[in-house]
Amino acid sequence: MSDRANVRSVAALAQAKAALLEFVAIAQAARASVDGEVRHVTDYLRMDRPAYWKHEIRARESAVTQCKLEIQRKKLIAAPEPASTVFEERQLRKAQARLDSARERLAAVHRWQPVWEKEAAAAKSMMRGLDEALSNDIPRAVSKLERMMLALEAYAAVKTPGHAEPRDAPPEVAEAPKPEEAP
Repeated sequence: MSDRANVRSVAALAQAKAALLEFVAIAQAARASVDGEVRHVTDYLRMDRPAYWKHEIRARESAVTQCKLEIQRKKLIAAPEPASTVFEERQLRKAQARLDSARERLAAVHRWQPVWEKEAAAAKSMMRGLDEALSNDIPRAVSKLERMMLALEAYAAVKTPGHAEPRDAPPEVAEAPKPEEAP
């Protein structure tokens, strides 16, 4: 019998611990990235897009007004003879279409903002399990792996009594006593 325990899995436990710690680092970075993207889209839908489309609506309303004024001006200038306003009316239709498009987009932003916030909240609640695992479960598992490694190392260091050197050869089998001959 050897004087040391034959433990070979301490390295496997160390690899498992390293893999868990690497997973925690990668998962936390991914989680932070997702949180940042969710905040970015939320801010985009809540503040940026409504302000942009409101500004665009005002500018496009102004363009429609300018087209209408241009048509009126052209009609007043050529009072005795009717002037052609075909080009200006075409410009007015384009400006009106652009204005309608801006209003539709603002309505779409207002329609999608609560949908996004609801989905973002649902995703955040689904991430709670991962958050708990990253902050509680995995650190406990790493701690348990460390305790296991220490216990195995301590066990491997235990020497059996009566043996100073480990033996490479298997112990010899003692010969069984021969049965005594009958007289």
